[in-house]
Order: sequence, then structure tokens, then C-alpha cells
Amino acid sequence: MKQLSTVVMGLLIFAYGYSQSVVEIVSVDEKGNKRSIKTNRPDTLIRTGTKVFQTANPSSNELPIFKTASDSIQFHLIDKAFRKSIDKMDAKAADSLSELLRKQYEKGIIGFRKVYHANRSFFSYDSLAQIKDRSAITRLSIGKFKSNRVPSDVLTCKNLVELELVNTDISR
Repeated sequence: MKQLSTVVMGLLIFAYGYSQSVVEIVSVDEKGNKRSIKTNRPDTLIRTGTKVFQTANPSSNELPIFKTASDSIQFHLIDKAFRKSIDKMDAKAADSLSELLRKQYEKGIIGFRKVYHANRSFFSYDSLAQIKDRSAITRLSIGKFKSNRVPSDVLTCKNLVELELVNTDISR
């Protein structure tokens, strides 16, 4: 079923690239219940599994910077209503809200800031206090840390090969 969903999404993207006609997306759950949505903007939808549609983000590691707090609130209220309309398979409301969302996106967002996340294969510095034998730690990640120097606990990791600094400010 997941392979079928991937094929369907690929066909939708292909169809969107060559025409602006209305596309119907059909979702079938495990019990055989069908739900469908019609849209002329399939690029605004991402299919996950066989149950839910979600809006696409500009980038998974960027957050928008809004002109004002009211622009931020307005954007998130429209986005919340848009997501509800997608869940209810209300295509008319989803199209209207996606247009409002696009306008608010253009009007209220002045830029984006990068957000960095620690690599999951690295051991977290926050968990270092719970470990007594630190000789097995070869990769360590320090996140959201501000200081004049690298923490002294790092030096107790004798076999450390890689040190990752994420959203960290170590000044001289």
C-alpha cells in the first residue's frame, strides 16, 4: 500500500507539471473506507502513509522570521484552519485557505533563520553527567551551550574522535 501511495504522489506531481486541471486524490484506510479530495494545487499536499495529508514546509531546517507578532499569529491561525480543512477533505476551503496562506506568507515573512539539530549518531552532552565510564564515547554533541571555553567534562572522554557543536557559542 505504501508503494502505491508513492506512485500516486509521483503521478500527481507529474500531472501538476503538465496541467492545471483539478486532480482527485483518494485515500483508502485499512478497513477499506475511501476518502477523497479534489484540488487544482496538488503541489501544496504531501501524502504520508495512507491516512493523512500534510502541508509542505519550505525547508525542514528553516524557521520563518515575521515582520510582527501579529503576522506570526495570523499565519499560524490560517495554517491551523488549512490543516483542519485538509483533514476534513474540504477541497473548497483548502483552496481558499491555501491562497490566504500564500498571501500571508508573502506579506508577513521577511526571511528565514537556520535551525540546526544534533546528529542522532552522536552522544548528547546533556546525558554525559549520567555516564561514569566515558571511555566508550567517541562522538559527542554539545547543543545550546554558551561559555568562554569547551566544558571540562569533554576532556574526560579519553577516546573522543569527533566533537559536534550545535547552536553553541564559545567565545574567547
